[in-house]
Amino acid sequence: MERTWIAKLFTPTCKTPLQEKSGLCELPLTSAQLTKGCEVFTQTEDLWHCKNSSKVYRKAIREFKPDVLFVLSRYLKTMQLPRSTDHATADKYVLEGANVLRNFSRFVSDKIFVLHAIPRPVLDFEAQYLQTITKPRHIDPTTIVNKVPNLRLAREILERTVKSCRKCALIDYTPLFTINGTFRFFDEHFKIFNLNGYWHFTPLGLHKLRPFYKNICNNITKSNKQ
Repeated sequence: MERTWIAKLFTPTCKTPLQEKSGLCELPLTSAQLTKGCEVFTQTEDLWHCKNSSKVYRKAIREFKPDVLFVLSRYLKTMQLPRSTDHATADKYVLEGANVLRNFSRFVSDKIFVLHAIPRPVLDFEAQYLQTITKPRHIDPTTIVNKVPNLRLAREILERTVKSCRKCALIDYTPLFTINGTFRFFDEHFKIFNLNGYWHFTPLGLHKLRPFYKNICNNITKSNKQ
């Protein structure tokens, strides 16, 4: 693999499994830093510095012309859509995302991997688990999953968006962190969080992701190369 560019990161550090595997740390991260917290597939309206984020992403991808692109985002906008959202509104987000991927595809020679939307924890989940240190008790992991975000619709929009792109494929953390049908934000065996309160993966969470990304990187083929 000659180059890999990440449009969005769950963590700004240079110690993620993908960065270690792909050598991303050798690339300048200026563009990613300028768009911290900004959406990839739609406009982030509540952060002033995100106004031109789409242009920053396009410029970075156009400049590096990567063989492989990873889009790792939290999809804040679509996760906040109400459950009463109609088909026309969902279609608008699908079209918007499809246009972004179409533009990215012009400068990515082989493959674009798009991270699927994953569950979010309730706001006080860290405090709940920390209390068990002084007062041992069992916490039902299903109560830690935040039911407010519209995960189902966000995933549906993403699936339709990625399906429109020939070079694109979804990657999903959900199976890796799901036990007995519930996404786990806390590792009961090690008594350590997989994610923290900022929805960033902890060192343990990143460690669990290493084989996931190693498998992807080891199986990347330049299928679109002439």
